[in-house]
Amino acid sequence: MAGALVLIVGGCEQKPVPGTASRKMEPDASKAAKQVEKAKKPGSDKFPAAVKNSENAKLAARISEALVKDPALKDTTIDVSASDGAIELFGTVDDTGSRVRAGQIASGVPGVKTVKNHLVIVKGS
Repeated sequence: MAGALVLIVGGCEQKPVPGTASRKMEPDASKAAKQVEKAKKPGSDKFPAAVKNSENAKLAARISEALVKDPALKDTTIDVSASDGAIELFGTVDDTGSRVRAGQIASGVPGVKTVKNHLVIVKGS
């Protein structure tokens, strides 16, 4: 049994995998500052991602506003997710008509390409 215990303990020693969090961090703070400034520039690779996130948030907000304006849906809580015009609706509604209506409203908002309706029907919701 002592031999098995040594084998188990001996197997616990592992070297860190290259590229993991155990790697030493580069102490040069100026390099990090330069990378942040580069990401802020309009021509950088990071800038379009920030713009897309902003556009997605605006689209989701426009859909949420449209849903709240509908008398049949004003008292429901529907979460809206947007990604490049692909919309997902989450939450609960009282009936099938409300579920279909929410999808129609979302589809009618400019900028929407597709709608995945994940709304669940729960009586009294």
